[in-house]
Amino acid sequence: MSKIEDIRGIMSDDRLTESRIEIFGRNSIVIEGCYGIKEYSADVIQINMPKGTLIVVGIGLEIKNMSDRCITIHGKIVTIEFEGA
Repeated sequence: MSKIEDIRGIMSDDRLTESRIEIFGRNSIVIEGCYGIKEYSADVIQINMPKGTLIVVGIGLEIKNMSDRCITIHGKIVTIEFEGA
């Protein structure tokens, strides 16, 4: 198999629709692979994910960074929930 075929296999792979969530203590979370924000307040942030919704509940939540399919949230995180398939 050539390198070009390897790259094509990676590009069409389902891993491109996967998400990654990193939690740093109780004050910061980075979500990669998201598709937008469903709800945003200081107490609840709901994020559209490939297979459902990620719900971050806390106190003083703020979106500190938002780029192409990546969001960083700061604040006191109380719970993280996932709704979906």
